[in-house]
Amino acid sequence: MATIQSAEKGKTITAICCVSAVGVQCPPLLIFPRTRFKEELLDRGPIGAVGAASKSGWTNEEIFLRWFQHFIQFFQPQHRTSPCLMIMDGHSSHVNHELVQKARDYNVPLLVLLRTAFQFLYCCVPAYTRVVVSPILQRHWRSLGRLDRHMN
Repeated sequence: MATIQSAEKGKTITAICCVSAVGVQCPPLLIFPRTRFKEELLDRGPIGAVGAASKSGWTNEEIFLRWFQHFIQFFQPQHRTSPCLMIMDGHSSHVNHELVQKARDYNVPLLVLLRTAFQFLYCCVPAYTRVVVSPILQRHWRSLGRLDRHMN
């Protein structure tokens, strides 16, 4: 997940993002800090992005399930011959029975890492591997930077 500043000073928009090992980016789900979502909020957003609203501006189980459905529609793992592995953090809103069942139904094995595992993984990955992976992630985060400029 990433956060960007909205045009309204002090408001944070949460983005749920996904990038594949080969650099294919799923359009993000943007979470706005409000009680009701309006489609107009995405008018100048990234192509294919979906939106949601929560009072805090953060994700919850319902929003994450909506994003997972968006992920399924974008990558269509049910039509692939091999599974589509999803590696994600262990945030409480990301792991629930309904998500596990949907992932099983759509051929998406889940690998849930704890926060310390993410830190450990980054420290233990050889530097040459980080050099290969880093450009993919840099392109992904750069595109979010462009999103930030468009939203202001």
